Amino acid sequence: MVNFLQLRWILLIQETEVRKLDFDVLLWWEVNSPTFPILSEMDRDVLVILISSMASECAFSTGDWLRSEPQPIRIEEDLDFLEKLEEDYFYDPYNTL
Repeated sequence: MVNFLQLRWILLIQETEVRKLDFDVLLWWEVNSPTFPILSEMDRDVLVILISSMASECAFSTGDWLRSEPQPIRIEEDLDFLEKLEEDYFYDPYNTL
């Protein structure tokens, strides 16, 4: 188990490695996870959140495909559709409202 001073020393030694442009954080944790077992568990939780949020951003991104072709706006049809949805939503056959 590594105490706080050892952790600080190891991080200071490896600080120059972290500042490289081609630094791979996943590879670093793969190599150093036995040295920092608790921190590696915490980091695994954080990296999962970052990767999952990136995936959802890609899934819900409109990108340029939406802007590439102009879409006509049909206000009347959309309003009729919304009114129909509202009627269906608030329709109460038993008059309990």
